[in-house]
Amino acid sequence: MNKTINLLKLLPVVLLSACTTSYPPQDTTSAPELPHRNVLVQQPDNCSVGCPQGGSQQTIYRHVYTLNNNSATKFANWVAYSVTKTSQASGRPRNWAQDPDLPPSDTLAPSAYKNAHALLKVDRGHQAPLAGLGGVSDWPSLNYLSNITPQKSALNQGAWA
Repeated sequence: MNKTINLLKLLPVVLLSACTTSYPPQDTTSAPELPHRNVLVQQPDNCSVGCPQGGSQQTIYRHVYTLNNNSATKFANWVAYSVTKTSQASGRPRNWAQDPDLPPSDTLAPSAYKNAHALLKVDRGHQAPLAGLGGVSDWPSLNYLSNITPQKSALNQGAWA
């Protein structure tokens, strides 16, 4: 009986230590760094204070944004961009496309969103925003599905817009 009481006293210590244990982020993909279709002589500075750490080895540098792709989820781990007075533009068309710089198995095709709005009430939410970055020359890449994450319609068409 005494041993049981002593073990019960240790239970909170064991539980609390489990809560404070940290694990390094796991790489969800073993895909190699991709050759870029539009090779940039100099990488754009989309991460003015440094790009986020972690993610996969699939980092794509574009003139308008930089993203780190997760081939397991088919969504970006992170996206970095800079908004300026000249980068903003509205009314750009949304011509959704599969990202040509990623293997087809690592990104979604436009057909993946068929009926998503009706069934799930989600929109294609831009991570690097089309309205904030539509004024740059590379703006069509904002509609690549690697830059899109499902977003609740009420948020995407409301406060997020």
